[in-house]
Amino acid sequence: MASGGATALNDSVASGDALATNGSVASGNAVADNGSVASGCSTATNDSTASGGACAPALAVTPAGQAVTPSGAQAAGPSLAFTGVEALQLALVGAMAALLGSLLLAFAGIGRREQVRA
Repeated sequence: MASGGATALNDSVASGDALATNGSVASGNAVADNGSVASGCSTATNDSTASGGACAPALAVTPAGQAVTPSGAQAAGPSLAFTGVEALQLALVGAMAALLGSLLLAFAGIGRREQVRA
């Protein structure tokens, strides 16, 4: 199912100018493939989720019919896509880093207390 200028193939859903294939969902200017979900100007593949990203600015057309790039325009930036397992792994690594940092501070504080008392 597709709406707007979107393209949806093989049981996918797309809206806006998005492209969705193989059971994916996409909206805006996103591209989703193989069971992924994408929105905005992002790309998601292989059962992942992505959102955001930077869309390239539209070109302005002069009265003479020539395309002009807007001042300060930049190319579209990258967006990240993670599967559920990768997101869980990143969350666990962050939690372990916080735990190790707090243990380091706790034991460093104990050593300083002993030096002050001596």
